[in-house]
Amino acid sequence: SITAAHDLADRIEKEFDAEGAVRMTVHIDPLVYGDARLDALRALAQEQANKISPELKLHDFRAVGGAEQTNLVFEIAAPFDCKLSNDEIGSALKNAIRKADPHLDAVITVERQNLS
Repeated sequence: SITAAHDLADRIEKEFDAEGAVRMTVHIDPLVYGDARLDALRALAQEQANKISPELKLHDFRAVGGAEQTNLVFEIAAPFDCKLSNDEIGSALKNAIRKADPHLDAVITVERQNLS
């Protein structure tokens, strides 16, 4: 499935990064647009990211879960010169999303990019 392929691509990137051999991007996106609920969740996550820093750009967004809890899974692009660490960005955004809606959790990967 597309979702399984995306998960495999993420694992490949992380393995190469952990080994320090090569910095690479393997990219496949099982993304849905035009779904009112998903679009609202995406907007909520980007709104919370903007409060941390307007330079943060959300991408590869998907939602997994059901009635009790939904995990928002996405990546945040942060500029290389952002003063916050990747952990600080991820933690602050995860907490902001949870505060906005206690039924939401976030699985966030922070990436440094040239956003100019």
